[in-house]
Amino acid sequence: MKEVSILIEISNIRVEKVENGGRLCCQLKTPALTKELWYQVNEENAKYLTYELADPFVVILLPMAIMHSWDIKVKDTPVSSKLLFGINHFIFPGLKCNSKVLAEGKEIFFDSNDSVATGMSCGVDSFYTYYLCGLNAQDDKLKIKEMTFFNVGAHDAGSPNEIRNLFLARSKKPYEVTKDLDLTFLLGDSNIHEILQEDFIYVHTFRNIGFALALQKKYHYYYYSSGHSVYEFDISKKKPAFFDLFLLTFLSNENITFISTGCVESRLYKLKRISEIPEAQHLLLVCFRDDHNCGFCEKCIRTLYGLWSIHKLDAFKHSFDLEQFYRNKKKLDVKFMSYVYNDEEDYKEIYQEIKKEHLKISFVIKIVGYMYHFARDYIKPLVKKWK
Repeated sequence: MKEVSILIEISNIRVEKVENGGRLCCQLKTPALTKELWYQVNEENAKYLTYELADPFVVILLPMAIMHSWDIKVKDTPVSSKLLFGINHFIFPGLKCNSKVLAEGKEIFFDSNDSVATGMSCGVDSFYTYYLCGLNAQDDKLKIKEMTFFNVGAHDAGSPNEIRNLFLARSKKPYEVTKDLDLTFLLGDSNIHEILQEDFIYVHTFRNIGFALALQKKYHYYYYSSGHSVYEFDISKKKPAFFDLFLLTFLSNENITFISTGCVESRLYKLKRISEIPEAQHLLLVCFRDDHNCGFCEKCIRTLYGLWSIHKLDAFKHSFDLEQFYRNKKKLDVKFMSYVYNDEEDYKEIYQEIKKEHLKISFVIKIVGYMYHFARDYIKPLVKKWK
């Protein structure tokens, strides 16, 4: 049991008019800081910012509460009853945390929330969500009508200005996708990443869902693209990508239902499906370094070899520098094999496809790849520990 109840306080939730749009703001107080948090959208969507409920701010602060076993206290504004119940009775206990959200629970229904949306990063998972729930939607009520792109921490490039510039640069491709598909596009900015210094890999679900909850007056269904299949479900890993299915169930409320898409398919399966979509061929963006695919980072390597294994590389010549790929093929083979030896499911499946298709990676490269894996994943951490 906690000896002293330490609080994260949320207060003064309101919408403010800013140039070309609106901001949903709150005052945040923790033992370490007092700051203002905000979500911002354009003027057209400002009317959907939900100041009547504290849901969007409570959700983005859950990782902090879980990490420190702090309670979250909300002043003056209720939390939706279903969300409050889900957090206190399922999410906190499921993550072995004895925190509580201290707030009034209230059912408020918004009759304007008839849209269906998903986040579009132009990655494999988000394009597969469009394939599944856009191109092949079985019910028009569940068909994607809007794509979003939120600035909540995925674009870490240094200073706040550098982060925002990278966010705006990366937003161009999602905008092009929605224009080509005749869908609407919502660009959402925030200062969350500036205030909450957290590793994005541990908080991405909470932050993206928090932003969607800020727009629950607009969205009835929101698809969240799964990065791992349900067969890899593991709540003990502390990375939400491994237990999104659990989180999304209990982060849904009376107005908005969150659905995990692609959670039963492997990444290679998704890649095969989206490889026929012209927008994916031209606008796929998987790199976490820049606003284009560098061809050398882990995500680029995984995608390049996945496409190579299914004989679809040439179809993505507008998304990747294929001359660079073939020019550096031996070095990239070594890095690819090092990830295979790391026993990651995505790489193992791609490697099996490569063998099935009789594509060649030399025996020498495989040995060097193992040595690279051993040095990177075993020797390097030991050296750091000794230092």
